[in-house]
Amino acid sequence: MNATVTPTGATRTAVRARMSRAVAVAAGLSLAAAYVHLAYLESHWRSWWAYGAFFLAAGAGQALFAPAILRWPSRALALVGIAGNVAIVGMYIASRTTGVPLGPHAHVPEPAGVIDADEQLANRHTRAAQTMRGTVTLDRATTAQWQGAGRVRRGRRGVINR
Repeated sequence: MNATVTPTGATRTAVRARMSRAVAVAAGLSLAAAYVHLAYLESHWRSWWAYGAFFLAAGAGQALFAPAILRWPSRALALVGIAGNVAIVGMYIASRTTGVPLGPHAHVPEPAGVIDADEQLANRHTRAAQTMRGTVTLDRATTAQWQGAGRVRRGRRGVINR
């Protein structure tokens, strides 16, 4: 026996209401993520232009996704948003475990925190980049701290990034 179930008007309304809430939550979370990426754009841009460009693209994409999903809610657009955010989360995980693959801080893991890219972290990256270029030497306390974290080692030419 082949029976099909057709939703009643009340069921359709309930499904639409749940979908509307889910779309509104997705849009709100996307705007919040965009705000964070755009708020920390400058400090990443100072570290290296490509880090800043990544934050600009991530923030702009997330900011544009919010009104798009509200205006044209569809499975395809939701999947695009999910794929973009999974890529961003993947880069976050890589930056905290193996380090980003390119740039002046390539393969140097960043410490994880609630909101990682604060001003102190940006200053630390700037010092690290200058140290790698040989324009600044780290003081003994900072060198010892970084050696303890496995970020740098001493070599014949001073402090060398791992």
